[in-house]
Amino acid sequence: MLNLHLLVCQNHECEWHISIPLPTHPDTSRHQPWWPMDGLPRNFLCPKCKHVFEYKSSEVLPVSGGYKDQDLVRKCNNVVCVEVSCGKAGCATPLQIHILIARGQDMYEEARLALQQAIPHDVLCQSGDAMSGPLQAGSILSVRLDDDWERGNV
Repeated sequence: MLNLHLLVCQNHECEWHISIPLPTHPDTSRHQPWWPMDGLPRNFLCPKCKHVFEYKSSEVLPVSGGYKDQDLVRKCNNVVCVEVSCGKAGCATPLQIHILIARGQDMYEEARLALQQAIPHDVLCQSGDAMSGPLQAGSILSVRLDDDWERGNV
């Protein structure tokens, strides 16, 4: 039996289920073992519609057993954190976007391809500037496996 933790895409035209792996250091103090201990919101890119929204731990749906897309979930289990420039003049802090990458895929190439189509919706950079609309070409600053989430085979 497969236990999953899902985020429902906030794009009302999509509503795809974004499956997230377990965190490496779960937030057991607040009884939220499906989210990292810091409890902070994360920006996730929907793999289906390419829209980016901020998600909070309270938006995770735990699901057990018979989920219809189990094979897809097993393959896309690495959370990659992509930092992009904020886009606001004079702001030096990055915007972080989390992307699910399948095992064995080149995370740099997959991030580049995903962000070509990404559309953030009021997501915040680390200084609190909100960004909406398509990203600018060449805005990727870094790509890394996110240590806050367990990894599949890369």
